[in-house]
Amino acid sequence: MIPKAFFVTGGKAVSKVSRLNTFDLALRNAGIAQCNLVKVSSIIPPNYKETEPKPIPAGSITYVVMAKAEGTGETISAGIA
Repeated sequence: MIPKAFFVTGGKAVSKVSRLNTFDLALRNAGIAQCNLVKVSSIIPPNYKETEPKPIPAGSITYVVMAKAEGTGETISAGIA
């Protein structure tokens, strides 16, 4: 089960409701809120190719390398590959 391609996306959001709400909005802005995200390490397999972002069907199990920054009163960000 080795992927053959990847794309990079990112989202940002601000919310006064909660950190979780902000993170969910950032995932929505990145276009992946509808996915079941599985975190993996950042090892790129040989012959891996970067592609343009593509729509992912809702409920898809999606392997991600995730970067997330949190803070009180700050912008929370997430980077997904």
